[in-house]
Amino acid sequence: MLFRSNYWKPKQKNHPSSNIVVVNSTNNNIISLKAYGKSWKDPAANNWSDIIGTLSKSFDVVVVDYTTPIATLVDLLEKAQGFVGYHGTAAWIARLVHTPSVLFADGGSLTGTAFPYARIHKQWDEDILARIQEEFILASSLAQKFEQAYEAYVPSERFQL
Repeated sequence: MLFRSNYWKPKQKNHPSSNIVVVNSTNNNIISLKAYGKSWKDPAANNWSDIIGTLSKSFDVVVVDYTTPIATLVDLLEKAQGFVGYHGTAAWIARLVHTPSVLFADGGSLTGTAFPYARIHKQWDEDILARIQEEFILASSLAQKFEQAYEAYVPSERFQL
C-alpha cells in the first residue's frame, strides 16, 4: 500500500525550470553524523566532494546544508531537476515539494517510510550518478503514483463527517 506515511500535497510543487541539482552534503557539518552515532543517515559521508564534482559536469549544482534559509531552499527545490542528499535536513523539504530525490541512507524501513517517493541507496556508487536522470524520472513517477493514490483514496465511513 502506498500510504505508509503521512502525505503532504503541496500547493506549489517541483516544476523543473532550470539545470539545477540541489545537493545536501554533510561536508560543512561541525559534527559528523557518525559522531552522533547516526552514520546510517549518511553512508556517502566521505564521498560528497566526488558526488558534487561528478554532478557538476552535467548540472548547475547548488550545495545546501542546515544553514540554508528555508525560503531559499524551497525556491531552489521548486525549480530543480532533482535533489541528492542523505536522510536529514533538506531531504524533508524536497519530499514536501515533490522534488525528484536520490538519497544515500541505510535506515531501512524508517528511511523508506519517511521518504516514500525518493530513490534510496544504501551506499554511494558512481553508477548511480551515471544514471541520475533515470533516477530522477523514477522518483518523479513514485511521487505521481503517491499523489494519484491520495486523490483516489476514500476513507472508511467512520472517518467521514
